[in-house]
Amino acid sequence: MVVVAMRLLPFRLSGVARLILYLACFSVFIVISFGVFVFHVSSTPSDDNTWKRVRQELPLSLSSPSGSLSSSSPLVKALTFNETTAPSTPSSPSLTTVVSSLFASSLSSSLPPSSIYLKGLQNFSQSEVNPVNSWPEGEFCDQFLSNKFPVHFSVCSDNDRIQCSGTTLDDKMGSCTTKRVAINIPEFYKVMKTKRDSVENSNTMWLVQDNEDSIPCPKYDFKLLDKHMFGGDYLKRLAKTSVLSHSQSECQGWINGTTFLFVGFDVHIYFKFLSWFSLYNGILNDSPSNRPPSLILRIPETRGNFLFPEFEHDLFPETNVYGLSELAAENVGTLCFERIVTTPWAFGTTAFRCKMADAIVKLRKKCYSCNSRDLPGARYRQFRKRVLRACSLTDDPVPYTEKTPRRIVLQIRKPYSRFEGEAATKISRILENSNKLAEALRAGFPKANVTVMHGEDLGLCEQISLVHKADVLMGVHGAGLVHSWWLQDHALLFELVPRSQLSNPTFKMLTTLSGRRYYSYTSVKGGDKRVTVDEQDIVKRLKSEY
Repeated sequence: MVVVAMRLLPFRLSGVARLILYLACFSVFIVISFGVFVFHVSSTPSDDNTWKRVRQELPLSLSSPSGSLSSSSPLVKALTFNETTAPSTPSSPSLTTVVSSLFASSLSSSLPPSSIYLKGLQNFSQSEVNPVNSWPEGEFCDQFLSNKFPVHFSVCSDNDRIQCSGTTLDDKMGSCTTKRVAINIPEFYKVMKTKRDSVENSNTMWLVQDNEDSIPCPKYDFKLLDKHMFGGDYLKRLAKTSVLSHSQSECQGWINGTTFLFVGFDVHIYFKFLSWFSLYNGILNDSPSNRPPSLILRIPETRGNFLFPEFEHDLFPETNVYGLSELAAENVGTLCFERIVTTPWAFGTTAFRCKMADAIVKLRKKCYSCNSRDLPGARYRQFRKRVLRACSLTDDPVPYTEKTPRRIVLQIRKPYSRFEGEAATKISRILENSNKLAEALRAGFPKANVTVMHGEDLGLCEQISLVHKADVLMGVHGAGLVHSWWLQDHALLFELVPRSQLSNPTFKMLTTLSGRRYYSYTSVKGGDKRVTVDEQDIVKRLKSEY
């Protein structure tokens, strides 16, 4: 417009005059824009209405949950939010939906820009929340194996800030729900990563005061907590530390809704899947209306980086999944949560408790009666479908009924340390004659495709896909046989069991609960380091199963 006006003038302007005119027009534009901005701000709703609008427009908000802080609190007024589109990733294409930034600035300091986002939630399918063809409701298989704990108790005597549940059948499993709790994310991460046993005295997690004069948990009792929860389980310690710790800092952001807290195992693939299954159980039990939690927060094991975070996102696509390490890396300070649910870690899951030696009399026999083969609605079968979906896999539409296997997968182990400080050679169970066994299988089943699988060389979905297509999964007792969970109904787990593991029914139990076929081959020479087998005898035994 300025250029057009100058051309209409009856005389020509010098270069300096032209520059002055440009600057004058630009100044007028700035003044008018600022006036429009001031008018917009003065006409916006009050703080209360603004936060009501945020709650209505976004599935997650950063406002304080109702009842915990007044609307006039400086904390609430200090919180801000941004609407943006999260960066799309190959593992989470649904993140292109409108999301809200997880973190906000506080009165005392300005937080750096965060790369952590919360996306919109999706409902769970009705077939998962209200399944058909499952274990009879209310009976042992339904109650115990789905973690529907019948014993309920409060840690705080005067209120319901910490509610826990357990079972009289096993004192090493349970769950707790804590309302309005604060976590100093960086310090909590350090403690849980390096010295988890001292978390009770760490002052990194505490109950938020409803007002300045209130005491969140004036009277507490840990007797039932100690009775129904395994002493080494992190969730018992978290319940205690939230009671015993005192407020260390103000909340720099609120996470509304429900957050699930669980331990993700860094290396051990069997425990990793048990933790995910426990988390899956907890979410379904907590979401009768098929509404997922706002956030899933993974506590690290004590070493290494967490493997397969992309798969974890695809396993729970309805909600947001983040590692505590990711939040700590953002230096976010203290976050407050409206509601946190802790789920049993791997050692407190049903598959593990059912197979333990101290469960022989109480549980093992009962658990063996819970075969879900003809019950597609059972939790073990539902979780299997979820894992397959995360890898874009489906079962064959027509069941395989031939009398000989088409595909045999021989899984080979390598030496590794399961836990921090354990030597990699302590428990290896390396099959020394694996090549000869593979050749014997090819000769004995000439029409079959025999594949030797080294799991550490493959991505997680590649492992799952290879086993899912197999008619036979064979391998020496070890964590990798958790993949038998993904076998199709006709397929067989053929476990090579060393003498040192004869009393350990880990995978016999898992295949029973998940409804898979199982064969135990016990004529294995060697112990927990190196083993050998009779190749021809294995071919003969396998043929007898077809």
